[in-house]
Amino acid sequence: MILRVLVILTMVLQFIKGNFADVFLCFLTLILFTIPYWINKKLKIELPNLLEIIILLFIFSAEILGEIQNFYGKIPYWDTILHTINGFLCAAIGFSLIDILNNSEKFHIKLSPVFVSLVAFCFSMTIGVLWEFFEFGADQLFNYDMQKDRIIQTISTVELEPEGKNKPVVVDNIYQTVIYSNNQGEISETVIPGGYLDIGIIDTMKDLIVNFIGAVVFSTIGYFYIQNRDKYKFAENFIPIKRVSKKKGGKMNPKKECKKLINSFRYAIEGIISSFKTERNMKIHILAMVIVIIAGIFLKINAIEWMMCAIAISMVIAGELFNTAIETIVDMISPQKNEKAKLIKDISAAAVLVLAIGALVIGLIIFIPKIF
Repeated sequence: MILRVLVILTMVLQFIKGNFADVFLCFLTLILFTIPYWINKKLKIELPNLLEIIILLFIFSAEILGEIQNFYGKIPYWDTILHTINGFLCAAIGFSLIDILNNSEKFHIKLSPVFVSLVAFCFSMTIGVLWEFFEFGADQLFNYDMQKDRIIQTISTVELEPEGKNKPVVVDNIYQTVIYSNNQGEISETVIPGGYLDIGIIDTMKDLIVNFIGAVVFSTIGYFYIQNRDKYKFAENFIPIKRVSKKKGGKMNPKKECKKLINSFRYAIEGIISSFKTERNMKIHILAMVIVIIAGIFLKINAIEWMMCAIAISMVIAGELFNTAIETIVDMISPQKNEKAKLIKDISAAAVLVLAIGALVIGLIIFIPKIF
């Protein structure tokens, strides 16, 4: 729930800034967040809690932190960490697919542990290769830079061989590259300090290597898990399992399930609107949120500061909603004056006050240096 709120707040902020490509990424992230739900409901495959949490954090880290907040550029090895985790998780999913078939009464061939682990490894590497195909296509068709370029100081190529022989020419100690381009008759110059610009191949191979490492690690764990499921029971935290459900009179209606999901969002929005209409403090919090957003745009705060503001705002508003819910429940249970009921309300209100003070401190730390 917290991740979804952060994504929605990020989407609103990017829309205000006019970054519509990032708005699309946020929308895509919200769709990807529904994957565990559909796997559970439609395919009747149960995801372990730890695996589901890792998947959601992985999506958030890749799309919101990695792409929109540029953690790929700001934090060393961010991309490497995510590709390693991807190799590990895909191997776990590939392993579970074969293990489910292996234990099925309808599947009459029992595969050896080595073969199951090998299939898990190949499944993970296939997903990794397909992702690199996707990045290459995006770079070629839309001029993105998903396969990140790198500055290198040495190149080895047969293109520079003067006689056209298949003999690589090594150029090392490159300290600068100058690129001349012709734009409608106007010559422009681009200088690349520090070396030569590698066009994505190092990034691609590095991604595949760490994907390989993640796949090998889980495939090895899976092999020992099949040999002794009790001893290596921890592996079950990463392996989806087929849920056995009792037969019911009717089949699950996809339209009804979709309607339930839509209604859950509608009820949540109605709760926010109701709290805004009835609670004075909620109106104050919303007004403060609008002021912070306007001030942030006017003072041009950076992405990290926007994230801190978004977290502070969401915590205060969520706290106020919890406070409203608690007060409503207390009034239903104890309509007459009661000291214990009063104490519960006071503690609930105090929690919101603490959150509001914390948000105020964050706001002062961010905005005061920019104002003065």
